[in-house]
Amino acid sequence: MKKVFLLLLLALTSWSMLAQTNLAEGKTSIASSGTASQGNDGNLGTRWESEHGKDPQKWQVDLGEPLTFNTIQIVWEGAYGKSFTIVAGDNVGDDGYITGGVTIATVTDQSLSDFPHTQTLRLDGDKKYRYVEFVGTARGTGYGYSFWEFRVFEASAQSTLTTLSYAPATPGKNDASLGLAAVGSAVPMTLTALDQDGLEYDTSGAKFTVTGAGGTVSADGKTFTPSAKGLSVIAATLGDKTDTARIYAYEGLNLAQGKLSAKSGEADGLTATMAFDENEGTRWASGTPVSSEAPAYVIADLAAYYDIDAMELYFENANPAAFTIEFSKDGKVWATGESVSGLSGFQGGRYYYYAPASNSQVRYVKFNSTSPATDYGVSIIEFRVYGSGKTPIADSNAPADFTATLGALTPLSAIVNLKASDDVASTITYHVVDGSHGIDVTASGASGAVVLQTLQLEPATAYSLGITASDGVNVTDTVKLNVTTPSMPSVPTPAATSYVAIYGSALGTAEGYGWYSWGGSDNSGKAIDINGDEAFVIRNFTYYGSQFGTVDVSTQDTLHFDVYAAANARLTVVPINSAATGGNQPEKGFECNLVAGEWNNISLPIDSIIARGTDMKSLYQIKYVSTIAHVADADASDGFANGDGTLTFVVGNIYAFKKPGEPTAVADVNVSNAVTSVVYYNAAGQQASTPFHGFNIVVSSRADGTKTVSKTLK
Repeated sequence: MKKVFLLLLLALTSWSMLAQTNLAEGKTSIASSGTASQGNDGNLGTRWESEHGKDPQKWQVDLGEPLTFNTIQIVWEGAYGKSFTIVAGDNVGDDGYITGGVTIATVTDQSLSDFPHTQTLRLDGDKKYRYVEFVGTARGTGYGYSFWEFRVFEASAQSTLTTLSYAPATPGKNDASLGLAAVGSAVPMTLTALDQDGLEYDTSGAKFTVTGAGGTVSADGKTFTPSAKGLSVIAATLGDKTDTARIYAYEGLNLAQGKLSAKSGEADGLTATMAFDENEGTRWASGTPVSSEAPAYVIADLAAYYDIDAMELYFENANPAAFTIEFSKDGKVWATGESVSGLSGFQGGRYYYYAPASNSQVRYVKFNSTSPATDYGVSIIEFRVYGSGKTPIADSNAPADFTATLGALTPLSAIVNLKASDDVASTITYHVVDGSHGIDVTASGASGAVVLQTLQLEPATAYSLGITASDGVNVTDTVKLNVTTPSMPSVPTPAATSYVAIYGSALGTAEGYGWYSWGGSDNSGKAIDINGDEAFVIRNFTYYGSQFGTVDVSTQDTLHFDVYAAANARLTVVPINSAATGGNQPEKGFECNLVAGEWNNISLPIDSIIARGTDMKSLYQIKYVSTIAHVADADASDGFANGDGTLTFVVGNIYAFKKPGEPTAVADVNVSNAVTSVVYYNAAGQQASTPFHGFNIVVSSRADGTKTVSKTLK
């Protein structure tokens, strides 16, 4: 519940800007933590961010002299203030903050969403003061307080409606007035009315009418519920202003989910199946240069014939400059349903299409692009297809030529090679089961193609796998495959004589030591016994961690890890101290290349860790990040991008030592070169030097001149 005291009128808008001059822009500002000047520099790509997890926090601007104002506007990043006050005054104490000030606004227990979120506070009349201070008393998230801009205005006394806007809350990138939804589902809508100053105008008198397929609008206009398939036009009228929104409603589920049948190519870890998995945390990346000679494409086999009603293409910022959506009955002869060109780069988002051409009784749907809009190929987060008028395909035969053979085998995993073909279905689904060991997994692939399925196994264990292949209608007989995993090699024995123990049977474990699945599933890590020594195996995680009582390793030379990897991979190790001040704690990752099938020696120079901003007098956490990572500069907010969830490894020993003690394991792993700059892009294509709240594209430039692109959520 939100409470706003009577001394102000609270208005919530989106990215609206006021017509008057922002009296606070570029003026001197101070804060109890974080970089204060980024909160009033007029740049929506920078922001003030306070220390995490601590209340209260202050931010104050000096207007230079007493000035008249009546409006405060805060553009929040996701870490908003749940409760706060605005104080004004003309005098400051020795610490630079207001003394003897007056509270001019108070907000208590508010809940905000739809970030970045602009919050406008209209005060009870004109105020005239030199200093304006924000005092955060309760945070809306587990982070700190963070706003892109803090603005101070003298707005007009009389409010006149000048602009009315009505649109779906999640509009199409290709059409801001268009939304896509299932019949009967409530569609969030956004009604915005602004006055001559760009401030929110009261919309309580708005009226709504619906034409077309039909549906109902809530009294406040915040939701529309379509009642039938087709296009509805919803008109909002307030005073002499009218604006319209359109919603196309479909029936049924996404027909393309899990139906990939062919692709042009893909990048490591960003497979084409991810464009059809109904998971907006994954994506397909084309992985190869895209041109008319080498187009980027994915094809879905809907496994029946449908009339195509609507489609959604959700692009990552690596979007195409031009593309077509094509339909086919047999996968050989294609007709164009939609053709799009002229897109600029970094225009990721949702693109909606309805009632396409050549849409009658279609089995195959193809996305095809010959022209990328960026240097990073083409990437689709999700490709959704909706249709009606289903005609089943006759199929009476199970998949043929079914084989299941053992590939690479380690103490922790096995790769099974699966292959079958079908005379009707273009996708085969394989089911692998060993009930006595709790194995029950499925994998899918194109008919006639080899599917490599990785199984997570235990060392020195015999498995009897039962495997079948299905075309969605018919299932093969079970094929048996016996697999016995080898034993793990013994944990290396440390030779260090001067050390601080953190984890391991040989030297001991720090007080209060525990493992935590911060970025993995609940069962992604567990302790195992290796020839009498405890070790910890971590599987299929994005990031994982350990926490323990604070230890001082600042007088040691090296932070050492013995790590066994199930496959050649990259692992980023992130030491974290417990006494960071201001903003994020230092989390500076060290990226290491792991060699499969042996113990790897990771030895991090402690002076290098300290140089990146981590206080090694109070080490209390170690974070592990899988596969996709980068090393950040000491002043960067984060030292890594979260991994892709595929890495499996074992930790044997962790300790800090002082030479001449030397650890025993394989040769030192390679710690890669540092990143020189990092740029973040959100789903709307906006660029910033710090991460946006939510979805981010991360473009990292390294010292050797190369660039890497990754995705993360904040």
